[in-house]
Amino acid sequence: NNHRQQIQIDHRTGCVEIVRPLDREAQSSINLTAIASDGHSNATAILIVRVLDENDNYPIFDKKTARNIRIMENTAIDTVVYTFEATDLDSPPNSYVQYELIARNNDTALLPFVIGQIDGQLKITSLIDREQNDHYDLIIRATDYGGRFTDHHCRVDVDDLIDNSPAFRHRSYELHVYENVTCGQAIFQLDAQDADPTDEINYKIIAGDPFGSFQIEDDQIIVAMGLNFEEIDEYNLKVNAIDRAGNIDTANIRINILNVLDEKPMFAETQYEVNWFEHQTGIVGRFAAMASNAKHSNDNKKRPHLRSLSLNHINYLLMNNYYDSFQLNSSNAILSIIRPIDRERLQQEQRSNIIELKLMAIDSLSRLSNMAKIAIKIVDINDNVPEFISPCERQVFHLQENHHYDSNSSIGWIKAEDQDEADIIEYRLIPTYNDRFSIDSTGVIRLRSSTMFDREQQDQFPMQVTVSDSKHSISTNISIIIDDQNDCSPQITRINGIPVLNTDTMLKLRIPMKKLRSIFEHNFPLIGLQVFDCDEGMNGRVQVRIDDDSLYNVFHVDDQTGVIKTDGRNLNEEMLMQINQIDLILTDQSDTNQLVTEYSIEFDWTDEDDRYRESELIGKNFIELFISESNVVNESVYRFETDIDSISIEIYAGDMYNHFAIVNRSLINVRPLDYETIKSYDLFLQANNHVHQYQLIFIRLNVVNENDNPPTFIQSVYNVSIPEEEADIFVQQVWANDCDSPDTRIKYSIIENKLPFKIDSNTGHIFTTEKIDRELIDHFKLTITATDDVGLQSTATVMVTIEDKNDNPPRFTHLLRTNISEQTAVESFIIQVQSVDKDLDNNSRVTYNLLTERQTFRIDSTNGKIYLIDRLDRETREEYFLTVSADDGSWKSQTTVTIYVLDENDCHPEFEQPAYEFNVAFDQFTVNRTIAKVRAIDRDKTYNGMVTYRLKERSKHFVINAKTGEIVVRKIPKLYEQEMSFLNRHTLTVIATDSGRLPNSNQVTVLIRSYSNVYERNDDMIEIPVDLRNGTLLHTSNAMIRLVDDPNAQIVRAHYNQILFNGESNVQINNVYSIQIDNNYEIF
Repeated sequence: NNHRQQIQIDHRTGCVEIVRPLDREAQSSINLTAIASDGHSNATAILIVRVLDENDNYPIFDKKTARNIRIMENTAIDTVVYTFEATDLDSPPNSYVQYELIARNNDTALLPFVIGQIDGQLKITSLIDREQNDHYDLIIRATDYGGRFTDHHCRVDVDDLIDNSPAFRHRSYELHVYENVTCGQAIFQLDAQDADPTDEINYKIIAGDPFGSFQIEDDQIIVAMGLNFEEIDEYNLKVNAIDRAGNIDTANIRINILNVLDEKPMFAETQYEVNWFEHQTGIVGRFAAMASNAKHSNDNKKRPHLRSLSLNHINYLLMNNYYDSFQLNSSNAILSIIRPIDRERLQQEQRSNIIELKLMAIDSLSRLSNMAKIAIKIVDINDNVPEFISPCERQVFHLQENHHYDSNSSIGWIKAEDQDEADIIEYRLIPTYNDRFSIDSTGVIRLRSSTMFDREQQDQFPMQVTVSDSKHSISTNISIIIDDQNDCSPQITRINGIPVLNTDTMLKLRIPMKKLRSIFEHNFPLIGLQVFDCDEGMNGRVQVRIDDDSLYNVFHVDDQTGVIKTDGRNLNEEMLMQINQIDLILTDQSDTNQLVTEYSIEFDWTDEDDRYRESELIGKNFIELFISESNVVNESVYRFETDIDSISIEIYAGDMYNHFAIVNRSLINVRPLDYETIKSYDLFLQANNHVHQYQLIFIRLNVVNENDNPPTFIQSVYNVSIPEEEADIFVQQVWANDCDSPDTRIKYSIIENKLPFKIDSNTGHIFTTEKIDRELIDHFKLTITATDDVGLQSTATVMVTIEDKNDNPPRFTHLLRTNISEQTAVESFIIQVQSVDKDLDNNSRVTYNLLTERQTFRIDSTNGKIYLIDRLDRETREEYFLTVSADDGSWKSQTTVTIYVLDENDCHPEFEQPAYEFNVAFDQFTVNRTIAKVRAIDRDKTYNGMVTYRLKERSKHFVINAKTGEIVVRKIPKLYEQEMSFLNRHTLTVIATDSGRLPNSNQVTVLIRSYSNVYERNDDMIEIPVDLRNGTLLHTSNAMIRLVDDPNAQIVRAHYNQILFNGESNVQINNVYSIQIDNNYEIF
């Protein structure tokens, strides 16, 4: 049986020698037959070679020897835990095996185990407390007689015995939860610990939740019902932790509900009303809004951080202003008026005395905003003087004479206005002429009682109307004129100086012959008439004519003087004396119903005694006088000097309307003289004495012009328009006449000194002195005086209207910003920009344009309304800055509109990985230890982007932290070996949910693999030829193989579940290579 060719014999010497190594374990004896031969015959001998044992084999543990052993804690001392058995192929005594227990940390004395050296029985030497040590890593060493040894790695797991009570880490907890947390969201991970890892702890809320707002799932407190800070802002829960043995521990959990800024700031009122006196500046008031958490001030006192939030995170913006008159403190909402406001100007511009301001409150945390209106009523003060609506120096009202007026009849109307709203205007009339006239509170002049006026008794009633507003007063003069009704017929009151009775229409005129000769000689009037018509004006003017037209060849009638002369060229004395009578017709000059009176004058041409003779009684027959028109009425014009006592002087002719009279031998004017009406008078006088002497006297009285009339403007009111912003331009020429003389030098001036106008004092040309801004004042009232040489003056009014030019750019009233939801529908109205252009009409017509962000927004060019034209996505962009221009045709202005996009819960949480895998060594599994972590991101903002985590299905071994996504060991899983190692895989489904009102969620799969980190020598012996090729399969396992770092591991390599040879040319014959592998990593 020397088939291995291990022994050979020298054919010459017969020496037997070993040529190859012997292996007793493979062949313990070799039977050989030796043949000796001399070439002829042979001889044989039997040779038995017995192989003696050498200690060349290691002890080998049985393949079924356990690697994991489980015992119950508190197992009795001397209990056999396990019996180890190893064999050695050598023969005794080399095959004798002894067992030894070795601790991995080389502190074997601390192990609660002992192993029998011979029998290999592992026994307990002391009671084992799992809570102190839940497992032991042992090395069982089998050593043969020659000192060769093999180690077997073994883990002893101590199974728990429920002998401990659960215990919370803290006796009390405090957490803060926002009121908008979604139902089902975990808010707290309960952390009670039980030293018994196999024990299951259950939790129960026993107090503090009367409405069932919370419940416990998977050791987490979750929200079961919607929370409302305004109803309950604090919960004090008592939670019990109960193990399977009924042991209990209790913790107090205080849950503070935080107010969420999910409501826009609220003003106390949607519209405030404030009364403010005009021209006054100062603080109007504080118009602060309240955030929702500011409503609970008592609670905020306990929580300073909440109080600071409630007071400091609201900003204020004034959306409009009135000529920059208002100022708003953006932090505390104090509104002030910094520029005086004139109520009258406001009323004129807005047709109202109320300024409506828009105040926006913006929550800087939530970006929510709200609007309130502040209606500021500008209260009037008495700062304006009343003005007459139709200003003039005198207003005239006319009444008809002989007309019956009822009591309280209206005569006329004086209207004054006061721009002040609250002023009560009072009218006073002075004098009232024995209470015949009155004026009421509306300025209507009335008759107190029924009456009828006789113009001939009093033709006018001058009065003064005073208007007062209790502080200021103005006056104007009025006259009530009794209009003539032409109710008087013309009458002859004197003829040739002889009075005539009113009833006489047949007049007899006696003319002596001598006197007739004197009349012809001196060309004196034959008849001198003095007439009277009590009517006025043309109604009182009398025309005298002869009824017989044929007599006009004989007589000449002067309508102005009432003088009737004879025509000496066609008539002599004898011919005149043949005329015994003439008929005169006196007609007034009324335009309507002319009244006529007829008179017949019978001539008595007498010669009796011829007593009348002409004599120089007063000297001169012709007197020429120059009398000033300012001569005082009833003062002497001329004094007749004579020594004759008994002399009478009478006005014979030439004073038709009784302007003059002879009083005490003096000529006086009984009516005022007016050069502008009658420049001269030809008076014919007759002086008589008692002896029938007479003298015919002719006086030419020349009225001397005096400067007694003020200049008179051609127009009392001028209306003119001029363009604004032009200097030294012609405005208007005013013109006044002076009826005293066309050569009177009139000087013009402007009464108001501070107006931007000047006037040429000689020509009346008005010019501007500076550029006028219509937007500051749009009209002027100029009072122009015309003054003559002696200071007489009159006034006219020039109303100057300033025409608008496009000289002002549009001005945006305020900065604009607004918040809109990212889900705002396309074509929705967003915000309106407004601008103010101080110009008028077309010059203030503004066109709006959008210069930026035109792909997302559009603007209505006429009204400034901005609309959305494209969908928004806050996650892509959350703020837009729109540049808007306003163009009025000549000027452009720009402003920026800030639009902040508010988040909507339109995004789902997204995990960082599509799936998670975690490989965890078994010795890393300890209760409450974090072994893995997942993370999901929600691109929404604030609460919509706040992600919480939970397990889809409850796990016996793991829980997840709702806030951090950390996966924590709840109970240590069992480690399975070899064929059962697939049970070391733990698959979890994690759900990530955001905190939106309508939450979105996503889920991911998490795989946790546990593996053993205990390594030992492989009990399998693999024989390989020395010339084995690389890549040759050496071993196949049912688990993933991982090589443990070792120098010998270089001759092999792991490929999935296979070990392949990789030591070609690197191995030596008869060498043993020990390779450590881990094949508990993953099941296939």
